[in-house]
Amino acid sequence: MDAYDVTFTICDRTGKEKCIAQLSQPDERNLIYEGLSVEDIQAWLIRINETLSHSVPKDVREHLKVSENLAIYGWFQWNFYTVSLVWSLTSIEMALRHKFLQVTKGPVTLKKKREQKEAGIDFRLFEELWKGWRISNLRDFNGSFKSLLRWSKNLSVLPPDTPLVLQELKHSYNNRFPNQIKKPEPLGIMIEEIPRLRNELIHMRHSLIFLQTSAINGYKQAVEIVNRLWPK
Repeated sequence: MDAYDVTFTICDRTGKEKCIAQLSQPDERNLIYEGLSVEDIQAWLIRINETLSHSVPKDVREHLKVSENLAIYGWFQWNFYTVSLVWSLTSIEMALRHKFLQVTKGPVTLKKKREQKEAGIDFRLFEELWKGWRISNLRDFNGSFKSLLRWSKNLSVLPPDTPLVLQELKHSYNNRFPNQIKKPEPLGIMIEEIPRLRNELIHMRHSLIFLQTSAINGYKQAVEIVNRLWPK
């Protein structure tokens, strides 16, 4: 079996490469906000990060750290704010998978049509669910982002007081259901809109531009959810 090649081959330079000084210049769109600096972006993120529960698994914490760094580097490349938002939303899904495996007692019985088999509780379980298998006592659970959110609500793993921080979620829901008189509780809106926004950003039809506040609030939304999955 061939080993994975971890070497880096030096390529002849073209003369068009940017130096560190050029790469560290702020994106001009950030300068529209008079007096704003990269330190101001970091200040919000540091304050949010300081609220992160120490009980959160290491893998989830490291995933969230990427969102934080992307939001900071949005100062130099504006589109990183959008990428940070995407990464924060995927951090929520990752956290829910970890929590599902932590809470679910195994092994579990999987069923598909007339077939049946036993499965352990690890991340390979989600691969089986994507193939059409279903857990015998959770037949409506298919392992998707939305089903994870619904599961967390139904079992009160994610409590109803979880705040809706990211305004894009509320605006999206209101635009889709403008005539709805009785709006669902914030957690209901999050269940509908978080997977939808994540999918829209990953499978873009056109480039979507988000503000610094979207990256910051996306990170905060992820931390709020994660903190309720693993309270201090």
